[in-house]
Amino acid sequence: MLRFLLATGLRIGEAYNGHREGQYWVVPVSASKNKAAHRVWLSDLALAQIEQRPWTGRAVVQAWVTAHAGGWTAHDLRRTFSTKMNEKPPQGIGVAPYVVEKMLNHTLGGVMGIYNRAEYLDERRQALEAWSAWLLALIDKNSADVVPLRANA
Repeated sequence: MLRFLLATGLRIGEAYNGHREGQYWVVPVSASKNKAAHRVWLSDLALAQIEQRPWTGRAVVQAWVTAHAGGWTAHDLRRTFSTKMNEKPPQGIGVAPYVVEKMLNHTLGGVMGIYNRAEYLDERRQALEAWSAWLLALIDKNSADVVPLRANA
């Protein structure tokens, strides 16, 4: 579940209460914090996490995080997602902030929120594909840096 949250930027409730429609994860109005339906592109990385379903219950995940994560929460994965999406390469992806806000299902504020009704589905899809590639490269880099202290017998 935590990998799925990191791969998609979803809230834990959106993940548990949403459903798959083709290549999208759909969060219904009833499960959305801002009461707007939300569609999230599913990269191959995100799809691989769905294949691990059924996930353990939400309370089990939150209890595990509380016991093992040193003070962070599942929601902190959204902060990481947002920060790295906004941050320029090589530390992040460099996505326009208004696209990241749409990816997080946030309501745009001010005049932009009044006039701009675009969903940016193509930009969001491209950003999630780039995010998945960035995460996979990070995993590969870290695995390559690990040197075993002794050979297994």
